[in-house]
Amino acid sequence: MTANGSRPDVNAILGITGNHGYTGNTPASFKDGALHHAYVYALNINSSGTANSALDAYIGDFRVKCPLPTVTLTSNPDAVAYNGASTLTWTPANADTCTAGGDNPNGNWTSSKTDTDGSHSEGTGNLTPASGATYNYSITCTNAYGSANAVTSVQVAAPLVPTVDIKADDQNSLTVDYYDSATISWTSSNTDSCSISPGGWTGTSGSGYETGPLTQSQYTYTATCTGAANQQATDLVTITVNNAPTPTCSLSVDNSSLAWNNTGTTLRWTSNGNPLTTALNASGNWSGSKTPLASGSEGTGHLEPGNYSYTLTGVGPGGNTTCGSGAVSVSVTAPTPTASNISATQPNYCVTGPAATIGWTYSDASGSPQTKYQVQITNTGSFTNPIIDSGVVTSSGTSFYSGPLQFNVTYKARVMVWNTYNNPSAWETMSGNFKTPSYAYPQVGMSWTPKKPPKNTPVQFTDRTVFGGGNTNSRNWAWTFGDGGTSSSQNPTHTYTTENSFLLTLTVTDAAGQTCGTTGYGTIQGLDPAICNANCGINVQKPIPSIKEVAPK
Repeated sequence: MTANGSRPDVNAILGITGNHGYTGNTPASFKDGALHHAYVYALNINSSGTANSALDAYIGDFRVKCPLPTVTLTSNPDAVAYNGASTLTWTPANADTCTAGGDNPNGNWTSSKTDTDGSHSEGTGNLTPASGATYNYSITCTNAYGSANAVTSVQVAAPLVPTVDIKADDQNSLTVDYYDSATISWTSSNTDSCSISPGGWTGTSGSGYETGPLTQSQYTYTATCTGAANQQATDLVTITVNNAPTPTCSLSVDNSSLAWNNTGTTLRWTSNGNPLTTALNASGNWSGSKTPLASGSEGTGHLEPGNYSYTLTGVGPGGNTTCGSGAVSVSVTAPTPTASNISATQPNYCVTGPAATIGWTYSDASGSPQTKYQVQITNTGSFTNPIIDSGVVTSSGTSFYSGPLQFNVTYKARVMVWNTYNNPSAWETMSGNFKTPSYAYPQVGMSWTPKKPPKNTPVQFTDRTVFGGGNTNSRNWAWTFGDGGTSSSQNPTHTYTTENSFLLTLTVTDAAGQTCGTTGYGTIQGLDPAICNANCGINVQKPIPSIKEVAPK
């Protein structure tokens, strides 16, 4: 409220010019919209400066016009992306209170707001509708005379759709060989998190993640990503694994041919090893699982003569395979026996006909004993058609009896022997030959009469010898009668003078000088039971009494 008027008295006293008045606030009680009268009071001042009376002046009637509240509300920006925020600014005037209203997505635009005149601001917070949305914000300010309302809106875009792309070796699908590995990588957009299964890898992007050896027929790696508003995106990559190849392996032997006195040989193998070859199994003349798989060797030790076969089988996820081109063989040559000192021993021709016992000496460097032999005898010097062939005889004996041969024939023999390894010697032929007698030896026999001679009685001895041939005039006889008496006659007579048993011997030599008798020749059977053999005993008895007939007296 203002009062302003002319005061000449004041100006004269003070020596000034201008109006004088009063300015002040309208009392609150006047702010009631009613009609009021206004007066201004002043003191009259004389020339000496002394107030001597009061003056008043009627200003006029007035009615106080009380202002209504005002408010404005703006948003900046008024359009945001998903998860964006805006700033709300309100400007009140003449307000006693201000209250927020409208949408309240984040729970912070509510309740009383600052009501003092001037601008005030508050953020909306991040706005995350599940889909695009428009949020309306309002504010209402009031005083004793009224209220004012303001509204603004914020448009929020829909959340961006998440995407993910997963690859194996930078490919959307991949085929690899058995036990190879692949590198997994992925990229994504509009995502907050991603996880890869299998693998357990995480992150909105990744590269250089190795799968490790792949052994199944197929693998699927799936990327699952989560974006705004819990939206999900997935992608997968498939890895196809080729069937495992069959194992690759080899087997060799250092020496496939050995002598009987060997120290063995070495078997060697290689393979492509784990994981394609998981085992190497031996069979044949060895056994067990062989290691190391990639490359190894094993000695056989000494091998006895014979043939040996070694097989190695590679086992793996791709199946089984025989290493190399099959079994490897080792042949151990058996020692060769020898037959030496071939001999022909002819029999006692006083007791048998022409024959021979072929003998030999067996030897073998390894000590292997003789198991078989074969003897051939020829009378031509050639063994193309031997007259006697024993065939292969299973025996460790070192002699062979020929059986009957022919008189007056020259023969030659050869021998082959076998050891326990069934390995034969070469034929060994006797260095010389042997010849059978021209004819049979004398077959000595005798007889005498009387059979039981008394002493002092002449006994007639008869030669019963059978001759095989030769000049009859070139034969000799040698008798011994056991009592010291002898004779060179063919058919002698001899008288015994004592009673006893006497051993008779007769030795006969034919024209070829072939002698038979008692010396080292055994017994020759007689021609018949009545004929005594070469060793005969004679019993000399007492003289036979003579009977003299006497005439009776």
